[in-house]
Amino acid sequence: MKKISILVIEDNRLLRDGITSIIKEQSDLKVTAALGDCVKALQNIRESEPNLVLLDLGLRNQSSIQLVKVIKKEFEKVKVIVM
Repeated sequence: MKKISILVIEDNRLLRDGITSIIKEQSDLKVTAALGDCVKALQNIRESEPNLVLLDLGLRNQSSIQLVKVIKKEFEKVKVIVM
């Protein structure tokens, strides 16, 4: 069975690490990266092409909504879940 690849974007490091740990326990899921900012996230999406982006809505000093718009425009196959 093919694993679902997930990019986690959360600016709180402890929360990001916790979410990543929970996902890694699932046999059908894998974390491609866990990042804290939008710029690195877009670079990572281009490189790793994850199936799913798990995104923090309240990123400090960054626009999560704008990131969702860019992802949906440039990467139509990538699904986005906003926390």
